[in-house]
Order: sequence, then C-alpha cells, then structure tokens
Amino acid sequence: MRPALALSALFAVLVAGFALTVRGAQNQVPPAPAPAPTHGVHTIAVRFDYDFRVTPACTSQVTKHCVQQFVVYDISSGATTRERYKLFSVPLPPSPTGMVHGITGAGAPRDFYSGQHLLGVTALGPATTANNESNPQTCATWITIP
Repeated sequence: MRPALALSALFAVLVAGFALTVRGAQNQVPPAPAPAPTHGVHTIAVRFDYDFRVTPACTSQVTKHCVQQFVVYDISSGATTRERYKLFSVPLPPSPTGMVHGITGAGAPRDFYSGQHLLGVTALGPATTANNESNPQTCATWITIP
C-alpha cells in the first residue's frame, strides 16, 4: 500500500508543479512579435564586363565551349543549382569579341524581400557541352533592396 501512496504523492507534486508553471506563464506579458520582413516590387538591372577572348561567343562556326547568353541569379541562399534562384537572362551584345565593357540587362519587375541579396552572373554555353555554365560566385555582388 505504501508504494501506491508514494506514487500518488509524487504525481500530485508533478501536477501541482505543472499548474504553477502554467499559471505563472499566463501572468507574463508575451514577447513582442518579430517584425515581418518587408517586401515590394523592384526591377533588378545589372552592368558587367566580359572577356570573350577567354570563352568566345557562340556562332554558326563556334558551337562548343562558347557563350550563348548570360544568366543572373540570386545566390543569397547558396550558389549550387539547388540553392540559387534564376532572376533573368541577358543576351549577348552584337558581335562580341575581346573585352566587352558595360554589358547590361534588366529583369521584369518582381516582388523582393527587403534587405541584402547576393547576385551572381554566369556565362551559359550550349546544353550539349559538359559544365556549360560558369560559377555564379565568380561575378557576384551584394545589393540592398529597400
């Protein structure tokens, strides 16, 4: 009989302790919620340089190990193909050869969260070529979206 009483007394103490914890929590002021991230519609534009002496532009004669277009990614979450987010493509300038300065492109307006974003631009080659895209971290920059 004694062991059952000891378990009942222990159970009563545990229930009393739980009730005190709950009662104490109800009298506390809850913490202020974290501010929700803000966002808004923005257009991202890029300007960069590319040396076509290293990897030439694709043409009817040059079909391998060449650049077809550039791609702009948000790589804030990482640069792997699973982590990055494609924002838009940038076509090649007309007849690109040698070092080309001031290649520009802009994406369509889209909703972005405010804050820091890491953008990366890649040179994309034909899909038939292995490793047909450059590393987006090679040409990357941080931007701040208000």
